[in-house]
Amino acid sequence: MAECEHCAGRGWLVADDGGAGTARPCGCRAERPLGERLAAAGVWEEYLHCTRDSWRGAWPAEQLGDFGERRHLCTIFGAVGTGKTHLATAILGEWLAAGGRGLWRETSSTLEEIKW
Repeated sequence: MAECEHCAGRGWLVADDGGAGTARPCGCRAERPLGERLAAAGVWEEYLHCTRDSWRGAWPAEQLGDFGERRHLCTIFGAVGTGKTHLATAILGEWLAAGGRGLWRETSSTLEEIKW
């Protein structure tokens, strides 16, 4: 993708506010392909293909009903190999596609980062 003339590819515009540094997302962020936005949110490359359509389980519509309105954190628990990462990526992808912002974090890596 070509570098944005407004934000120089950073994805953020800093207001001319006397040095306070107030920033807002640049419109080019929404134009980026979803895979790029997922990668920017921290999704590992091997999971960038994960979508609702490729998810094999029941979509948790009831649990996600107020996501973004009253809840802003999605934590998924389950045994190894049950598809938690796939589901989390699919949920984040839909959220980003709808104009939301978010970060994707894997628990063990996050705990290691916190330790240091």
